[in-house]
Amino acid sequence: MNAPWLERFEAAAAECERHMAVLASALRDLRTQVPISPEALQAADPALTLLLDQALYRFTKLQDAMGLRLVPATLAVLQEPFEDRPMLDKLNQLEKIGLLPSVDQWQNFRQLRNAVAHEYPDRPAHQAQLINAALDAAKHTSDWCRNWLQQVRKIRG
Repeated sequence: MNAPWLERFEAAAAECERHMAVLASALRDLRTQVPISPEALQAADPALTLLLDQALYRFTKLQDAMGLRLVPATLAVLQEPFEDRPMLDKLNQLEKIGLLPSVDQWQNFRQLRNAVAHEYPDRPAHQAQLINAALDAAKHTSDWCRNWLQQVRKIRG
């Protein structure tokens, strides 16, 4: 196995684990307030806003770390050709080997991540719907990543 790629994998894994830990804490603190209602968003409670910001930020950062660092490092560690392949091909390969449950779901979560980045103050019901979907996607993404890291570490011994 290529030692530099193994180091990159572990660095990417550590970054993902940091994001997952903070995300899990934010989701735990939000559990009594989910689903988020349009009225709760309009009330602009600073504590709720802080937790939502933290959860959504970490969801975004986790996806970015997985896509930009964990995907290529994983493929290299597993000795899968990837350098010149488009991201969709890389994701399909990860799904094929069982590390990513669903490329379609990954892409849906990515679109959701992009949608939730926009504010809709004049459409609180829409904003609440996006936030609730993103919080659910964040939990799934964390679960995927945790499983992914366990599987790769088990494979590489």
